Amino acid sequence: MTNQRIHNFLIGANLAIASTPLDDDEHEVISLIETYGKVTIAQLVAGLDDLGAHEIHEEARKKTTTRKMYQIIRNLREAGCPLVGDTKGIWIAATQGEIEDFAEYIEKKAKSDIKSMLALKRRMLRMIRSNTPSLFDQVKLEDND
Repeated sequence: MTNQRIHNFLIGANLAIASTPLDDDEHEVISLIETYGKVTIAQLVAGLDDLGAHEIHEEARKKTTTRKMYQIIRNLREAGCPLVGDTKGIWIAATQGEIEDFAEYIEKKAKSDIKSMLALKRRMLRMIRSNTPSLFDQVKLEDND
């Protein structure tokens, strides 16, 4: 599928891509998802096995990594592509309702993650205030001399 057909597909669904142009990897991912409908990350990695690794967090390699695929999916969403997903796969949303449901899911997950982070920070502050030694202070490293 050509890049123009993908672009027309998304605009035709009233879900136009933002002004950010997509790169070749992103177009390949959109094309595969459009062709097969709901696909898993593992299927995307297997189907597009030469996209490489995440540029920042992984060493350079030719084979596509799961982390790289998540990066591409995140970039596509940030560019305005209406990609939604659940535990069974990722697909291009066909309705506004699918986008709203997915946005609500992401929001709930983010709130849960923030709640966990705040609980850990509160615990850390209690440890500091009570002068409780941290786990690192409790570990005695043997001298190898």
